Amino acid sequence: MNLIIKKILVKSTHFILSLVFLWGVIPGEIIFAQDGLDQEIKDLEAFAKVYQLIQAKYYKSVSRRHLIEAAIQGMIDSLDQHTQALNRKSMSLLEKQSIGNYNGIGVTLGYQDFKYIVLSVVPDSPADISGLKPDDVIIQINGIIIKPNQSGLIDQALMENTDQPVRIHFYHPHQPQNVIKVNINRASIRLHSTELIRHTADVLIIKIKEFQKHTVTEILKGLQNQNFTTIIIDLRNNPGGLLLSAIETTQIFLGQGNLVEVRDKNDKLVEKYVSRNRKTDPNLKLYVLLNNRSASAAEILAGALKDREVGTIIGEQSYGKGTVQTIYPIHDDLYIKLTTASYYTASGISFDGIGVTPHFKIKDTDAELYSKKDLIFQKALALSREKPSKN
Repeated sequence: MNLIIKKILVKSTHFILSLVFLWGVIPGEIIFAQDGLDQEIKDLEAFAKVYQLIQAKYYKSVSRRHLIEAAIQGMIDSLDQHTQALNRKSMSLLEKQSIGNYNGIGVTLGYQDFKYIVLSVVPDSPADISGLKPDDVIIQINGIIIKPNQSGLIDQALMENTDQPVRIHFYHPHQPQNVIKVNINRASIRLHSTELIRHTADVLIIKIKEFQKHTVTEILKGLQNQNFTTIIIDLRNNPGGLLLSAIETTQIFLGQGNLVEVRDKNDKLVEKYVSRNRKTDPNLKLYVLLNNRSASAAEILAGALKDREVGTIIGEQSYGKGTVQTIYPIHDDLYIKLTTASYYTASGISFDGIGVTPHFKIKDTDAELYSKKDLIFQKALALSREKPSKN
């Protein structure tokens, strides 16, 4: 590596400064392949020359920091939709959201088909009161037209701790021509990740809204000293959340064995998650409810149960977000959330871009949850009442 640095130093002092600023804070992460070294140096030199040219000849004064940040953002924009640049404020908001206690309007967004879609709305939150619903498309926030790879900025705008309202332009998917404009005040949002509902003496509904730090504790507390013949896990509108929370939740319902694998771009195994749980009730009937907004960690749970043939999946094809994001600190006010690997079920199936396929496909509706018009839930109830077939 010293030889590489000497070569570059002779070529361009400014280039070295740029190189150290961009990558020097993550020692050991950047490895130059020997075969493509010369071409890589030429490409990086070209970047340095453009940087110097703009500094010297552009007709307006442009700060060095602006150019570097624009270059970083340009690299990120060329990647997948889940890779983001985050500042310190966005990181703090992300951490608060992971424990379900934050200031905001009460929505979770996803990026699908080049649009920012509302995945879920917290009941009685400012967003709910203002008329935002799942599947609504956000097109403008505070006068800024939404573009790809801006989720960090969007989250910051929606959850910023300020008394000023956020102005949102959105439309319902069945009426794209009717753009709705609303001013929404932020409020303190406290979202419990789960809701346990005893539907009948024998049927328990576990509604998991998002996988957070306390999800497993909440579920285990609800299951303590309780006997149910049927458990229905409702993952509809669940955008994902913390991976380890999803893994720990999955272990509650699965016996000993593999749960999910993480593989890098070379298909090399990075991590394997295994259940150590030796006790499962063979007589327990388990059903998982999905819709097309069930994503990421929710798909890991559903995929693991389906892969191990434990439980029945009912509803719609899930969202299909099967990639891993790792956050790297670059400097005090810049973090990169980079897609670094893919999830695979224990049998080697990837659901990225595909989703988890239910055993019974039923279209989700806007009906009241767990009512007679909630067809996905009603299917689970009907199956739970069936007697086992005799072989």
